[in-house]
Amino acid sequence: MYFSKEVTGAAGEDIFAQADLQVVPAGEAPQPSAEIVRRLKNFTNKFCSVLGTGSMLKSATYYAYTVIGEDAGEAVTVSATSASIPGDVTVTVSQVAEESRVESACGVLEAGRANPAVEMMPLGLLPLKTRLRFDNMERITFRINGKLFSFGSETPLCELLDEVSGDVDAMCTMEYDCARDRFIITADSSGRNSYVEIANMGGNAFGRDGAFGIDNGFYVNGQNTIAEINGFRVEYESREYHHKGLLFTFNEPTPREGVRFTVTRDYDATLRAIEQFIGELCDLTVMLREDGDGALAQLADELSEALLTQEGGTGGTAQTFGILAENVNDKTAVPILDINRLKMNLMLNTEEIMALFSNNADGEELGIVHKIKECIGRFLAGCKHDTSEANAAVVEMEDRIDGLIEDYRKRYSEMQTAALIMEHQREVISTLFDI
Repeated sequence: MYFSKEVTGAAGEDIFAQADLQVVPAGEAPQPSAEIVRRLKNFTNKFCSVLGTGSMLKSATYYAYTVIGEDAGEAVTVSATSASIPGDVTVTVSQVAEESRVESACGVLEAGRANPAVEMMPLGLLPLKTRLRFDNMERITFRINGKLFSFGSETPLCELLDEVSGDVDAMCTMEYDCARDRFIITADSSGRNSYVEIANMGGNAFGRDGAFGIDNGFYVNGQNTIAEINGFRVEYESREYHHKGLLFTFNEPTPREGVRFTVTRDYDATLRAIEQFIGELCDLTVMLREDGDGALAQLADELSEALLTQEGGTGGTAQTFGILAENVNDKTAVPILDINRLKMNLMLNTEEIMALFSNNADGEELGIVHKIKECIGRFLAGCKHDTSEANAAVVEMEDRIDGLIEDYRKRYSEMQTAALIMEHQREVISTLFDI
């Protein structure tokens, strides 16, 4: 038998009386420290989830690319995805997408009254050339893109601007430009189909000779991006465009000759990702063994075995790919990362390396990452928790949240896989028809 409880609290005082003493008979569920649990969860969240910062399940980890461009300022930026194709890309931009907008015809404040603090003033006290008139309910009322707004004379101008801009149904941003002394309303979406529609309903905020200097009307003055990518004409309502696995951001027109980019595979990024995963996993197994707990040592053995056995349906192991060696004394995994050998394997057959880690199938077809995740998941699910009523409720809530998170991660992974397949199919069709 062993005893499990915290023995010190703040300032080192004994809290033995404050904690429930739990007597766990030998062979029953393990009760690791909070630090061990945190380390295990952090590891799986980081490496064994498609949302993790070091995810080993994303195709982008294995199909990494780098983009090098000419010194063209900020006119065009290009980033690669896992579906990119190495090669040269020439981009010419004649115009970039803009939102429809409308602004005051001229300055709205009385001469010499421009003041950055005007936004903090109540509407009824604004020093406007055309004073705001309120209806018999002491309100100004108007519609923007069909959404009705109404404000009283005591409402600060900043509150009006924030409410209009923050309303998802209004689909616009309203601001006061102190430097130019004008009100500006800009559609949230860009492109030639974007619009801003204004209708004054009560008072005189808008309309002909309105206090804000903007007439009623339907304003459509946005424009699309027009560009060429390797001779392929692009017209799009946004400044961002996906083309053959690349994400283009168009910021301003380019010179007539365009700008050139080179896309290449970044094998070093994949090597760094693998090295980090293997290194932290081996550190984790060492920590588990050093704890001296039998259940943790068993978990460490399971993690090492998952690393050293045949994986991912490839017919090989992390050892055969030059990633690990086996310590013959205790059968533990030792990271060696034969960089040249692993890089060659990546260059010759990335799919096998990706399957080695991330293949999601049954039995020996299962990749390293999924095996590791299953090992840690089984261990944590079998751990003994504090049985006090309050802590039991917390544990139950955490389990429900973990279940929801895992469900959404699985759905996201399936969606990403489907999207990648569709992207590859699109690229094949584009190549066949040269579009």
